[in-house]
Amino acid sequence: MGRKKTRRSQIKSLKSRFRMETRFNCPRCNNEQAVRCTVERSTGIGVAYCTLCEAKYKCRSNNLTTPIDVYSSWIDEIDK
Repeated sequence: MGRKKTRRSQIKSLKSRFRMETRFNCPRCNNEQAVRCTVERSTGIGVAYCTLCEAKYKCRSNNLTTPIDVYSSWIDEIDK
């Protein structure tokens, strides 16, 4: 005798999607969450700009560059 086929619900895995930060503290005006970083993959440029004091920084980027990389290169440039 075969057993009764039951409908088994598949276990759905809940993956927590951790998103990288794209807003940071401004090194020039010291405001929190004022710097917004973007990476334009088509042009190969990473841009970090402050929405309050309008300070800008541009750097070269590649496919592996993230917004934190753009921000950290801006901090390194200021420290020079």
